Amino acid sequence: MHAKRVVALQQAYSAAVPGELSQSSTVGYEIQGTLVLLAANGAVAARLRNLGPRLLLTIRRQFPEIKAIRTEVQLVRSSRRRAPPIRRVGATGLQSLKALEATLAEGPLREALRRLIRRETEGAPQERRAGSEKKTAEEDGV
Repeated sequence: MHAKRVVALQQAYSAAVPGELSQSSTVGYEIQGTLVLLAANGAVAARLRNLGPRLLLTIRRQFPEIKAIRTEVQLVRSSRRRAPPIRRVGATGLQSLKALEATLAEGPLREALRRLIRRETEGAPQERRAGSEKKTAEEDGV
């Protein structure tokens, strides 16, 4: 019985609000004469609150026992979260970094560039790595 009532309230609600609001909100539940609407975000909730008095009059035509409307924001978490893309240095960029590293004097900057080049070379796809398999004695730390 309860599910049928919520479906009937949802139908009355959908007919009473503009289409874009109907897609961004839904009837949540009814408790003690108060109809609770669930909005997808704060902007939708604010718009529903502005429409509240007119909406209440429209819904009460079919459901006279509804005495009030309350709007709540219900955050919907997307299950399709994308992993951040792994950004890699391209082959041309890698060559430029190697050329820069060769011009630097020993120090923290040169060592940082060495680590970056090593990390990019080791984590690179096979085709980009093919030309850089030869390590110098300096890169190996000898």
